[in-house]
Amino acid sequence: MPCLLLVLGLITLFSFLHIPIFQNHANSTSFALGIFSVLTFWHNVLMEKIGYFNYCLNIFWSLSVEEIFYVVFPLLCLLLKKTRFILLFLITLIIISPVYRSHYTENEIVALYGYLSCFDAIAIGCVAAIIAQKIQFNRWLRKILLYSAGLFITGVYFYSGIIANVVLGVSLMAIGTAVFLISASSEKMVNNTATGLFGRMICWFGKNSYELYLFHIVVLALMKEMVSRDALGDYTKLLWMALFFGTSVLVAGTISRFYSQPMNKKLRNLLFDYRQRKVFSPSLSNQINISVSE
Repeated sequence: MPCLLLVLGLITLFSFLHIPIFQNHANSTSFALGIFSVLTFWHNVLMEKIGYFNYCLNIFWSLSVEEIFYVVFPLLCLLLKKTRFILLFLITLIIISPVYRSHYTENEIVALYGYLSCFDAIAIGCVAAIIAQKIQFNRWLRKILLYSAGLFITGVYFYSGIIANVVLGVSLMAIGTAVFLISASSEKMVNNTATGLFGRMICWFGKNSYELYLFHIVVLALMKEMVSRDALGDYTKLLWMALFFGTSVLVAGTISRFYSQPMNKKLRNLLFDYRQRKVFSPSLSNQINISVSE
């Protein structure tokens, strides 16, 4: 939430400064409603009703999908309790979502951004997490699966346009990613002790992926306002893309180090202190201290 509030504050500021790319399209909806839908995780539903309406806010459809899943899924785990029932629920989502997407193939926003349009991918990730705890591959099988999954993901990505492949493409991409992650899981990665340069880079991008997701769009919007696409030549576009990538990494890393991680630590400490005060009343604390002394 601290990062989300910061990026929404920046987008709002640039909108009030009348930078066009940060403003809502004409005759769409109010800027305040757009911000409210992001904060309450139904931005994708608002987009289903009125279409694309704000270049920077539009990317937050995915946050709405993720957060609704993350709110509901733990409650279902508490209700279902047993792993086999949780797996049954996840498999149900994996089956339903492609059917849902096939029903809305003519509506790009619903097919791509609806809750049920995306829940199968997250459910496949949850299944992968359960499987990774149960099985271990030897070194050679792990490598074969890693490279095979990587080629599979690449093939699905380049097979056709996203809408042409929207029904099964999302599920296939998620399955390929799940196999890749299961194959990559090992003690070294679990303990976050990757020693190679490539491994450390992957860990860094994983650790800072949320900041990259939120703030890259602000960097991109500002760069698009500075220079139009038509003004760039073929080689200049590559340099401009490299500058965008490098700037996004720098911004995300800076925000992570000096804002989001310190804020997360403070919030968790506050929550921990609050829980300690609720669990350990003064009288109980005194009893515990006396018992320890004895």
